[in-house]
Amino acid sequence: MDKSIAIIIPNYNKSKYLKECLDSAVNQTYQNKEIIFVDDCSTDNSLEIAYEYEKNYNFFKVIALKQNAGVSNARNIGVENCNSDYIVFLDSDDVYVNKDKLLNEMQIVDTYKIAFSQHVTLAENGTQLPHIPVEKNLYASKYAIVDLLLITRKNHEQLRGYVISKNLFNEINGYDTSLNIYEDLDLQSRLALKARFVYTYDIGEGYRRNTGGLSFVKQQQATTTIKAIRKKYFKKLSLWGKIVYLFKKVTFFVKTKFKNLIIKLKRKIKPNKTK
Repeated sequence: MDKSIAIIIPNYNKSKYLKECLDSAVNQTYQNKEIIFVDDCSTDNSLEIAYEYEKNYNFFKVIALKQNAGVSNARNIGVENCNSDYIVFLDSDDVYVNKDKLLNEMQIVDTYKIAFSQHVTLAENGTQLPHIPVEKNLYASKYAIVDLLLITRKNHEQLRGYVISKNLFNEINGYDTSLNIYEDLDLQSRLALKARFVYTYDIGEGYRRNTGGLSFVKQQQATTTIKAIRKKYFKKLSLWGKIVYLFKKVTFFVKTKFKNLIIKLKRKIKPNKTK
């Protein structure tokens, strides 16, 4: 029998996008799947929608939490209540844009290989925004953790919707529930210390862009959290891993400064348009 996979969908007040999300999960062509929907005390009609899916699909299970404790807790509870060999997380305002997304990833995943596909960005109304195909595995190196730790909003995107072994997830003790921002970066860093990332070279998930943006307080919190995560896992790197990290950090800094300098020079020497 094919390896089984659980799609874990945490939710809090996302009823506006829920049917689109759940339909994309239900319609995945990979057959040996279960869907675990974990509602974190929504006050909208999310549960009403989810219970309809549970009624219509025998592989769909709803867990209604009694106390709101955040997305990391909801994901962990979803894993605890699934029966599958592998797991994947899908936020309830995101969608699978490729029906074969899980099929493609399940063909290359194993206990210590994490399978991922390229994700694309969606506007709030679900329209897919233009994207540039990623033609190589950016995390193929055994020092993938270095690339993860160097992620910023300006140079590199986080992995999304990757398939991992449930045993591996439990081995690293799942999500850190003390984090309410960049919890994925923390999880991925621990995964990278144990496993390698493999790429399907295909599109998989559509990530709905947050049109609201971060408040100043959250921006400050994001900066502080990223720094803490980098410091924490830098200490866990081997000596050579630390050298690779510092080299890539300096290289990126120099390239960015040089690029900005060229842009400034071009602006200065650009001839004025004649009237």
